Amino acid sequence: MQENRFAKHPVLLHFKNRILEEEFKRFHYTETRLLLLIAFHFGVITLVGNSLLTYLLVPQYVRVTLCLFSLFLPFYFLGLYLMRKGKDTGYDQWIISISIFVISVLMLNWTPLISAEYSAFYVLLDEFGCLFVCFYVAKLRFLFAVATSFACIVFFQGYLIINLSDKGNFILLSYAAWLIEAVACYGGFIQEKISRTVFTQQKVIHEQQEKLRREYQRSEDLLHNILPCSIAERLKGGQIVIADHFDDITVLFADIVDFTVLSERLPPKKLVDLLNSIFSIFDESAHRHQLEKIKTIGDAYMVAGGLPDLRSNHLEAIADFALDMQQQLAQFNAEYKEHFQLRIGIHTGPAVAGVIGVKKFVYDIWGDTVNTASRMESHGITGEIQVSENSYISLRGNYIFKERGIIDIKGKGKMKTYFLQGKK
Repeated sequence: MQENRFAKHPVLLHFKNRILEEEFKRFHYTETRLLLLIAFHFGVITLVGNSLLTYLLVPQYVRVTLCLFSLFLPFYFLGLYLMRKGKDTGYDQWIISISIFVISVLMLNWTPLISAEYSAFYVLLDEFGCLFVCFYVAKLRFLFAVATSFACIVFFQGYLIINLSDKGNFILLSYAAWLIEAVACYGGFIQEKISRTVFTQQKVIHEQQEKLRREYQRSEDLLHNILPCSIAERLKGGQIVIADHFDDITVLFADIVDFTVLSERLPPKKLVDLLNSIFSIFDESAHRHQLEKIKTIGDAYMVAGGLPDLRSNHLEAIADFALDMQQQLAQFNAEYKEHFQLRIGIHTGPAVAGVIGVKKFVYDIWGDTVNTASRMESHGITGEIQVSENSYISLRGNYIFKERGIIDIKGKGKMKTYFLQGKK
């Protein structure tokens, strides 16, 4: 599957996948941008040098040389402008190819001015320089390099046909030119093949790293969904046993009344969907109030405030959350035409919290505060939020309560409780 994805043309080398080919072009540009700039500057320096030599050796031809030089300048400035942008415009290969060809033509016209006797050999040297720039300095992509060098060689061959009468030299220079072309093309072929191999390897490595990053992030998200962030960080830091004592936290238990009866007549999927919809609403609300969801047990929902990170207003946050739960369930009933009701219990006091389990971590809390909060819920009344006297005393200044009176609480004896009805 991976081999098919990176399939290339055996000769032209381009990827059969067009998107991959476009990515390689951008990669190639990034890798060779500096070389392209050097090639442009090299061309200008070469032409300036030739102009100086012409001025020193055959000053009568300076105007011709300067005229030829001026033909190259537009390509130079255009290429410079495009490459200064720092991104692949799609035109850099064309500009470089044309520029190299123009330089080659200019050199062919300039060389005979210096020495008619040795001009063919000078031209061959110039052509060798153009091929070198084409394949190894500018590092044009293989197709552009072959097309440009081939055009230069054809032009050189035409020059030999017109200007060289000696058949021996003609054959020798032609053979040398095409041999240099063949060697340059083969070297360019190997060079781009290696470049494309490096590109595919880097892409595979990048994709593997991105996959690992996503998996790591997924694991992080799952861990943070299971455990509080600060607890997860402590576990990742190597702490094996996590057990903390809190002098003052608030625990809330909520139960959906008669949901067990409903579960007997509903299909399993609909039952789970309903429960998940309700608890998802509660989860968002708990997050908004900066409370810690401890667990769900069937249709019961347990939340705590003031842990694992200490906060002074945890009781108020739990009270606001409990009032929101009633309102959100009422909205849910209206939307889905159901008749669910909650029974909620709240208590404040000391507790111990920690992580238990080896393969399946669970952050849980223990102590009399937890038991009392659970009793507040189980001994409560449908549709009401029952709080202990301890919680009532702390909240009565800002919240509205209705006194229920003294009731017998299993395992606790007589306790005075109140119903939280709203905020002042």
